[in-house]
Amino acid sequence: MGLGLVLAGIALTVGGAVQPLNMKDGDFGTVALSVVNASAISLGLILVLSALYRVVSPAVNRLTVQLASTGLVVVLTHAFFLYLLNTPASGAILDAVVALVVPFALALLVTRSPLRRWLVG
Repeated sequence: MGLGLVLAGIALTVGGAVQPLNMKDGDFGTVALSVVNASAISLGLILVLSALYRVVSPAVNRLTVQLASTGLVVVLTHAFFLYLLNTPASGAILDAVVALVVPFALALLVTRSPLRRWLVG
């Protein structure tokens, strides 16, 4: 079911039946349908990855949980790094890499410190 949701959502977007979302520009695509389609793709990905989670090793599961717990820090701080780098609206590859890697590295350090409970949850 999960893979079906993902493929159907992608097909609807690629086929032009539903416009993609661009939340940074406030473009929510096709009224109501784009949000439903994006939600279906997200749910499908969760179902697919949940199934994979049950069949991979505990070490892979621990790594996945560690990376996911740091992901929120990346979401909340990447724009700050793009601002510091004075990244143009058109973007820059090196800036994107920095805005991803630096927050991830900082988050990984924080999750191993006594401040973890206050900064990451």
